Amino acid sequence: MKKVAVMIAVAGLLAVPAFAKLDLNTPGRTAQEKDRDTYNKPEELYAFWGIKAGDTVVDFAPGEGYNTYLLSQLVGPKGKVYAIGSYGFDKLEERLKASPLANVQHMKSEGLATLPERSVDVVVTIRNFHDIPEEKLEKVLGDMKKALKPGGVFGVVDARTKEGRDKDQHRIADAVIKTETTKAGFRLAAASEMLANKSDDYKDPNWEKRYTLDQSCFKFVR
Repeated sequence: MKKVAVMIAVAGLLAVPAFAKLDLNTPGRTAQEKDRDTYNKPEELYAFWGIKAGDTVVDFAPGEGYNTYLLSQLVGPKGKVYAIGSYGFDKLEERLKASPLANVQHMKSEGLATLPERSVDVVVTIRNFHDIPEEKLEKVLGDMKKALKPGGVFGVVDARTKEGRDKDQHRIADAVIKTETTKAGFRLAAASEMLANKSDDYKDPNWEKRYTLDQSCFKFVR
């Protein structure tokens, strides 16, 4: 009986993903991005989603490339990152020209629908789910699902509000994310409180809260 208990305990330990150490001081990263690392927790977050070397990853709505540069490093030369639908497309394009990433392909939002079917291991969107227009959400999630391999992961982080969508503060409730994503055919595999902060009163826009931002964190599976 004791031996069985030990085996179960060991199996449980082995099931916990170890996060890959990233070089957060790698060339090309900005001081502002390094400042964000403490509350974005990229190593733990990517481990939660199971991202590893050799994966093909979609960084959806990548902004100016905070996650793009780290994901490029994590998946390595045998992996691929599609940075798609940036709200700062020209800025990210200029950055990639100044600090090229051989395994990154930068695409406008319509590029999502052109990805080969079942070719992607992980899709992530970080503090941008709330910005997907409601009238386009079904298509966007459908395109993501089509691109993902069976068992592929859709990772979502966003700024919390109590209920519904707070468009002025750029926040969204957990229930809305879960409802819309499962409606699109994804299964909720796990949720994490690693980015939670209950001192956030939800009164300010998400970009002003910084270290006190309360964030949801979900792992959906195709």
